[in-house]
Amino acid sequence: MMCRTSKRIDEMTLLDIKFQLPQRGDREFAAEIWVECRGVVVSCERREACGFAHPYEIEIFFDHISARNRLLLAYYVQG
Repeated sequence: MMCRTSKRIDEMTLLDIKFQLPQRGDREFAAEIWVECRGVVVSCERREACGFAHPYEIEIFFDHISARNRLLLAYYVQG
């Protein structure tokens, strides 16, 4: 997963993560869906020219995610 942040986060930092899936318009995903998991930062790079308030792009490897949240993500991605 790629995210943005306002400050640098060292690689190999363990994070507790909570994020919201964007709404798709179908009935199963009409309400807010939140996913909670744990992950490790595998990359953090500053993007100077991007003009975002959060100039750091971080990539996260999920190392712990519940079966329920794994199913939600799979269903959401498969569409």
